[in-house]
Amino acid sequence: MVIKVLTKRGPRIRIWMPLGVAKWHIVRHAIIKSSHHDENVITLVGLLPQLVKAARRYVRRHGHLTIVEVKTHDGDHILIRI
Repeated sequence: MVIKVLTKRGPRIRIWMPLGVAKWHIVRHAIIKSSHHDENVITLVGLLPQLVKAARRYVRRHGHLTIVEVKTHDGDHILIRI
């Protein structure tokens, strides 16, 4: 997964993160802790391994999957893509 924040005037940020990181216990625990034990988040975190597996299958068959893409009138570009 790649997160890109490309601005005209500021720093350009590119973060590459393996998709499998979402399946790590420590990451799932941090998400639950930061959400103050919200029922919806706990349910979603429980489904993360299945979601990661489905996303990997999709990428193998169809190529990259863009989750968020924002272009502002100032020329800034934000992209989150698997």
